[in-house]
Amino acid sequence: MTGPLGAQCVAADRRARHDEAVGRAAVYLVIDNQGAQSDRLLTSRSFVAARVEVHRTSVEDGIARMRPVSVLHDAAGKRVEFARGGLYLKLMGLKKPLVAGQSYDLELVFEVAGPRRLVVAVRD
Repeated sequence: MTGPLGAQCVAADRRARHDEAVGRAAVYLVIDNQGAQSDRLLTSRSFVAARVEVHRTSVEDGIARMRPVSVLHDAAGKRVEFARGGLYLKLMGLKKPLVAGQSYDLELVFEVAGPRRLVVAVRD
């Protein structure tokens, strides 16, 4: 399942997981920069959450730590994978519960490609 994000980028395997107990969700996807120019993901937003941030999971001394990533670089001809245990988009301050089987719009704003909308499916 892929969808064009403009001349440079394609997003694939877009999915979200919702943790209702804490009121936030994680979005996993792949950004494939098929262009000849590097780009940067500057921000993300969605009407279902107050904030959307890029976070990275790392394990330090056996403890998983999740930290925000201020700017994500996407090199020309390369892929950036958002997956469990690595990068993910964190939806914070959910405005309503995300229900498995439904979908919602997410906007990624790139420095070169500009704003790009995509549809994210909610999965268990």
